[in-house]
Amino acid sequence: MNNFLEEPRSRYAEYFWLTIACLIGFLVALAILYAVKSNKVSSAPLLPMLRPSHSGIGYVLMLQNASDRPLRQIDLYVTDPSDGSRMAYTVPLIGPGEIVEVGWLEAAWIFERDQVVAIEVKGFERIEGGVDATLKVQEEWYDSKFKMKSRQ
Repeated sequence: MNNFLEEPRSRYAEYFWLTIACLIGFLVALAILYAVKSNKVSSAPLLPMLRPSHSGIGYVLMLQNASDRPLRQIDLYVTDPSDGSRMAYTVPLIGPGEIVEVGWLEAAWIFERDQVVAIEVKGFERIEGGVDATLKVQEEWYDSKFKMKSRQ
């Protein structure tokens, strides 16, 4: 009779510890999921645009920092699929709200609409795609000297 009473207790003890182990495993999985979700990188607060070059040849890449903090180490990679040529250029710093232009004078590169662009900002998700799909292309540029829009 003594064995009969002890057997259910040991079975219940096994179920109890099995339930505790499953609960601990579930909590650990939740903690890992939360940690992964909170470390997810967001896209950079960067507004890339193209405007026609003042020289009339190609475009100039305009990068605007849309945040209230400076962005450091902005790496640009451009590929021209028509001839396979590539360009890499680094903008060291863009202040809050500031616009930086990258064109022939800065990077010795003529931006065209059929090129592929990748923009990497340290700590953020990479921006990548065709120029037409990734960048806002402006067909007019604003000349602050003459306070007028010009079409090329």
